[in-house]
Amino acid sequence: MICTTNWQACGNLEMDGVELDSSYYPGEMLLVELPHARQVFREEIPVERIDYIDSGLLGISNMGPLYITVFGSIQQSISVMVQTFTSYLASLSTPVPYEAATSHQFLRDAADLTLPHDRLAFWLAQDRIYAAQAYPRFIALLITKIPLDSTDPAVQVRSRRTLQVLVGCLDNIVREVNFFEDTARRYDLDVGDVEQGEGQVWRERKATRDYTAEMARIASLGTLEDGLVFLWAMEKVYLDAWSNVSSALRTKSESELGKTGEALRDLSYSWSNANPDFSEFVHGIGMLVDEYLMPLYQQAMKDGCSNHAEAIVRAESIWARVVELEAEFWPEQKEEEKMRIPQF
Repeated sequence: MICTTNWQACGNLEMDGVELDSSYYPGEMLLVELPHARQVFREEIPVERIDYIDSGLLGISNMGPLYITVFGSIQQSISVMVQTFTSYLASLSTPVPYEAATSHQFLRDAADLTLPHDRLAFWLAQDRIYAAQAYPRFIALLITKIPLDSTDPAVQVRSRRTLQVLVGCLDNIVREVNFFEDTARRYDLDVGDVEQGEGQVWRERKATRDYTAEMARIASLGTLEDGLVFLWAMEKVYLDAWSNVSSALRTKSESELGKTGEALRDLSYSWSNANPDFSEFVHGIGMLVDEYLMPLYQQAMKDGCSNHAEAIVRAESIWARVVELEAEFWPEQKEEEKMRIPQF
């Protein structure tokens, strides 16, 4: 975090770890302004009743400047780089580099239009297993962990918001599975049936089984916070990976695309930051993760509380594991040639 201010004014008012002295400004108001959000966040807050300003409550899910101006007899302007918990996770170095998940050869081939049609069909069949089978079960198990019976008003509000987000995930995945099937029909992508048996075209990859097994493990044995981190990590990597492809394909002319390119254009747009619906969907999940875990992160950093630190360490491990699973999920070159089921 970066604080640009008069350090004589740093004292007992804390903002994401940066302390500012409220005793200098008794009875004054803070104006909090976030100009880089979709809407400018602007609120005046009495200095003397603030212990800290939680960036997660401001709806920030990315690093960004926060401008604080103290109004009154003393004018003080402070620029702070705010780090949310999700941006902290995304900044970590992982055993499998993040670029292995977001710039895999499969994605590079998709971006430069050299991806074979059958390899795209093979990948789409694997992703449909994830979306049609594993994802709904994962979300359903997370819903059972929401403390909807809590009598704490603050927990009740957060629980209802969590339920709304997770129900939105189910609505989204139903649309996505239908989108898979519509895209496969439109562009002659032979994905076959999801279920084992008649009509199946592709064998299920080990990476697909590993991914769906880890989803089931986290949703069954982990906490609600663990599951939300896993959910955000999956969607975040997907967004970044396909945004790169979509950006490259927008530079191609219609005549360059062909059938495979047209399919890739539609698929990549759907999961990219060019699609505001998906971008906001991922943003909303990130805000929810920050709401749950930013206070624990701040407390762990402040006093080293072992219970809080344990939750943070688990989240870091989940982030690294999802990056690994995502990197492995992309098919390797010519893999589809060995994975097609013979049709008799």
